[in-house]
Amino acid sequence: MGDLKYTNLVIPNLDTLIDELLEMARVAQGLTFEQMEKVLANGKIFEMIEDTLPDFIINQHDPTYLDNWLAIFGRNQKKIIDEHQTMFLNYNLFVHSAYNLFDRLKELMNKKNVGIDDLVRMTLLGTLCRMADEVGVLLSHGSTRTALAVYRSVYEHAVIGVFLMKQNDSVLYRKFSDYGHKDARKKADSLDNHFEALKFPPLEAERRREIDSRTAELKQLYGKDFFDDYGWAKDHLSERPSFWAIEKAAGLEKYRPFYIWASQYTHPSFQTLANIQNDQGKMVLDKLTEQVIERSSFVDPMQLTVTALYVFIDYLLYEYSVEQQYPANILMFRKMVERLMSSFDGKATENDNLKNDSPDII
Repeated sequence: MGDLKYTNLVIPNLDTLIDELLEMARVAQGLTFEQMEKVLANGKIFEMIEDTLPDFIINQHDPTYLDNWLAIFGRNQKKIIDEHQTMFLNYNLFVHSAYNLFDRLKELMNKKNVGIDDLVRMTLLGTLCRMADEVGVLLSHGSTRTALAVYRSVYEHAVIGVFLMKQNDSVLYRKFSDYGHKDARKKADSLDNHFEALKFPPLEAERRREIDSRTAELKQLYGKDFFDDYGWAKDHLSERPSFWAIEKAAGLEKYRPFYIWASQYTHPSFQTLANIQNDQGKMVLDKLTEQVIERSSFVDPMQLTVTALYVFIDYLLYEYSVEQQYPANILMFRKMVERLMSSFDGKATENDNLKNDSPDII
């Protein structure tokens, strides 16, 4: 392995800068070169420079840096949206309509007491709306890979929501809700194990007892394996609980190839990180940090996110729409999906077959 060492990686002309600072200090103190050498011999002045130099350099930055950054961000965002205006319009119309559905249901449910079933469905819908909006914001900045990483979470939430709605079991909704206690327990356990190294205060004893008591209570209620992976769903699955098993039970297994493909942007792997070749086959490291503007890079994050949200909304509308209005309600969303798909220019993408595969209606 090569022993590569370089100068001036963080601070330009660092050695020269330190020499200049030392000379300024010598002149300011009226010291001769010989006297200065004695001062330098004990090393304390170097410690002082190490402590003060970073702040000195940071303070030299232009105070309008943030304004300049916002201006550049705005120009880049406008350029990307102008380049793909129809795609962004149709994508955001869909997301906006999903938000409107969330607001309408929230308005209606605020007038009555709702059960855990409704609460879970609404929290999933709101979360999906927010994440879909975040995908759009990331795409408007040219962050297509990160948008796909967020899509992966969108898909997971949609699958869980569809599974719950297909099972239509209040006890299952309660189990899903109670399973969230696992996160509280894991955080408490992790803090107990690391608070000293992190120099954090320990978890309050009363809070620790509450968590342990609730853990025991839920194990007594649902079984000792309740907190295993996807243990909340075990009684509604015909195989070992897993996301794959839930995906199949939800009837969404055909979308797994896209979920697996998007996972490469979530988990670190050299194959994905090093996918930065140019047309001549040379590695171009700038590709890792530059914004993307090619149309084909926007197609997959948009269509995958909208498809996952559409499938969830389809089941949700079937749950909450009066029977005679359901077809018209879901048709509105379907038409928006079709408009988005038709705004793509037909260039081949890794998921091109999804583009021509209209989402299923219940």
